Amino acid sequence: MSKVLGVIGARLNSSRLPGKHLLDLADKPLIARLFERLEKIPELDAIVLATTADEYNQPLVQWARQTGKTVFAFAGDVNDLVGRVDAIVKQYQPQIVVYFCGDSPLIEPTIVSRMINGLLMAPEADVVSLKFTSPENRTMHEGFMPYPLKTWNRLVELATEPSDREHVGSSLKKATALTVVTVDDDEIYSRIEQRISVDTPSDYQFMAEVYRRWYQHHADDSIVSLAWVIDELQRDEPLRLINQQVRQKGVMDKSAKILLLTQCGEAVGLGHLRRTTRLARALQDHFSAGVELMIVGGEVALPGLALLPHTFVAPQKFSETLLKRMEAYRPEAVVFDVAVDRLPGNIAALLSQLRQQQIVTVAVDGLFEQHDLLDLIYIPSFYVTPSHLKQAGVNKVTFGWDHYFIDPAFNSREWSEGNRVIVMTGGSDHYGLGELWPAMLDRLLPTTANITWVQGPYAKSPSLPAKPRLSWQLKQAPENLSQLMMESDYAITPYGVTLFELLKLGKPVVSYHPVDAQQAEMAAFKAADVARLALNTEGAVEGLVELMTNANSAKKLAVCAGEKMNGCDGAVKLASRVMALLRRE
Repeated sequence: MSKVLGVIGARLNSSRLPGKHLLDLADKPLIARLFERLEKIPELDAIVLATTADEYNQPLVQWARQTGKTVFAFAGDVNDLVGRVDAIVKQYQPQIVVYFCGDSPLIEPTIVSRMINGLLMAPEADVVSLKFTSPENRTMHEGFMPYPLKTWNRLVELATEPSDREHVGSSLKKATALTVVTVDDDEIYSRIEQRISVDTPSDYQFMAEVYRRWYQHHADDSIVSLAWVIDELQRDEPLRLINQQVRQKGVMDKSAKILLLTQCGEAVGLGHLRRTTRLARALQDHFSAGVELMIVGGEVALPGLALLPHTFVAPQKFSETLLKRMEAYRPEAVVFDVAVDRLPGNIAALLSQLRQQQIVTVAVDGLFEQHDLLDLIYIPSFYVTPSHLKQAGVNKVTFGWDHYFIDPAFNSREWSEGNRVIVMTGGSDHYGLGELWPAMLDRLLPTTANITWVQGPYAKSPSLPAKPRLSWQLKQAPENLSQLMMESDYAITPYGVTLFELLKLGKPVVSYHPVDAQQAEMAAFKAADVARLALNTEGAVEGLVELMTNANSAKKLAVCAGEKMNGCDGAVKLASRVMALLRRE
């Protein structure tokens, strides 16, 4: 009989981050990093990975067997976590069982040891609790709990509801007269609040960055110090913000199933797909929703996309594939973010079918002609044409300066004069600016200018000067695009999503847009005085020269842009509207 048994609950079927236990953290799977931490707890006599016997979780079973870890694959109800753990407890009959969440790779071994010893020294106790050191009664610790065997058996007996069976410990809320032993928490763990479990792509992004930083400067056989993480969080606000918005899924919460339909490709660029990935993150982080993406177009790499369930579909197979996926996934809502004139198939027939099935339907930036078959038309823009507004009806259309889908990390900063210029021409360089702008920029900009040219994934290589007068850098579809934008002092770009990202950062920007299109919208944009608007390529370069030689003018634009875009988080706004529609509010 093992005196103290550790059981790790883990399944790859997470609704918000499928396969999360096998995601990489500094060159090892997340589950391996958790085992490394638990193996530092001397009181644990055995550690067992508890998963399920279904085919989806076989990769987890195989990983355990290949690495010599003890694993138990439960053949019962896949949602019965309590039953799964209890089957192991019955086999081992320990004095104490410690349950560990398999998505918590920052569990602090010393605190687990302290809580185990607290129970060992107080056999009369039913539960152990930490004695908090802060007035807010907070601690960073999460993802584990030790139970004496008698309390574990009581927990199982009280777990009569499905929600009790799905969450270890929730049934103990029904218990009365529990004897509690307390042990001291260390003061440092109460200094700050931060999620340290991995439930969403944002959580994983945070954890991956923490692990990357640690192993840059520490030995491979070390484990990430939670105290060090707290120090990093206190000095580094951007790190803290990565997953600050994630909402913890409640015991009674059920994840809504939402299908996001979007496009990418040379003709439409990456704007639709970028917006959709941000919406997916907002639905996961803020509303615990489960999402799937169906992307019409050829495969393309995009930061963060690999963490989202997604399928690329050839245009000619769009209708057939969508109907099959609808039948298998059975979504409660479908959100369309597509270029309507380039979407194959009969969209009206599809929307009519969704309406018959009482599935919530939302369009982003279009489908005005089908407004009768939609629940909402969300426009990520400050402007909607009067004809479209009249066509769809005021109550069905929503738009505004705060509707743009912009990463929450894009916060306005106080602008100061510099020499770094970022040139962005869009995913496919639709206007052929790579042929026109380089020579003009090199000839006309101040000699101090440092230019970063961003080449989109579908764009041709720009014709950079053979013997440049200025300093040039070419970045081809860079993964650190947001960082390049943040580090720039000036920008020049066509009218589109990127422009508004730069405005939210409070950058002086020149935007190019042809004179023959969207004249009413361009007039309204110009009146807002947030950027220089150029109607031809030469005028755009001349506008940039004017900003770089007139700091007062540049700063005025930067301040106005930051104020106008302040609080803009259109992805969260739309996610909130979708969830309200599902609740029939």
